[in-house]
Amino acid sequence: MAIFSNSLTDFPLVIIIEVPNCPYGNDNQTAEHILLECAILKEDRKRLIAAVAKADNWPINKEMLIKKHYKAFAKFTKQVDKIKEMN
Repeated sequence: MAIFSNSLTDFPLVIIIEVPNCPYGNDNQTAEHILLECAILKEDRKRLIAAVAKADNWPINKEMLIKKHYKAFAKFTKQVDKIKEMN
């Protein structure tokens, strides 16, 4: 089991997964990869970006994402279980 935090400084996303590599073989499952690149969360990311885009540009500063868009961010992070299911 891998327990890791992200490579983005001060970004409060800790993810616990069994395998630290993306099931699609594209990248390590860092928080940055999950938030910005992971194909498994593509549709969830679109919803997060749409929520942020109502008031701000994407990509957004990490602090602003958490402060201004916490509900949308929290909803996105709940989808990380999709990655666990793929492993």
